[in-house]
Amino acid sequence: MDFEYGSSKVEYYFSNLDKLIQKCGKDIAKMILQRLLEIRAYPSMRDLMSGIGKPHRLRANLSNCIAFHLDKRFRLIVELPQHNENEFFNIKKVVIKGVSDYHDGKDKWVIS
Repeated sequence: MDFEYGSSKVEYYFSNLDKLIQKCGKDIAKMILQRLLEIRAYPSMRDLMSGIGKPHRLRANLSNCIAFHLDKRFRLIVELPQHNENEFFNIKKVVIKGVSDYHDGKDKWVIS
């Protein structure tokens, strides 16, 4: 699957390992890179939703997004292109929005 970054800030951190480690810590940075490699390896959303990182659709203001677990608190947030439900599994390109902690009513972006 192809992806692009949602902002120059996200691309800056995700393309610079030292800055990513400074921002998120070594363990989270490692998981971010792993998830990016996994996303790139899958050809479509159908394959991607098979389980890596416990992917799940989000609600409310992030209803067009999928979250992938990085650890107990943090999620890699991926935005989907405009689509109807019949096209969901055929999506082949997404936008990496960033990393967020959105548990317990929080929506705290670490990188966005």
